[in-house]
Amino acid sequence: MDLLNIIRRNQSPAPSSEDEKIPWHDPDFSHRMLEEHLAQDHDAASRRSEVNRGARALDS
Repeated sequence: MDLLNIIRRNQSPAPSSEDEKIPWHDPDFSHRMLEEHLAQDHDAASRRSEVNRGARALDS
């Protein structure tokens, strides 16, 4: 398959059948997911907001 054909295609890929198994519309599930992504006590979902000592921000 030509890579340019993949890049230039207009059709979005079909959703995965696995997506149907995740209860995204369940408010309790959504709340737990948000809590995990915002949690600062682990790096399982999103990164912690603190900057490690010695690190610099590139846009400062």
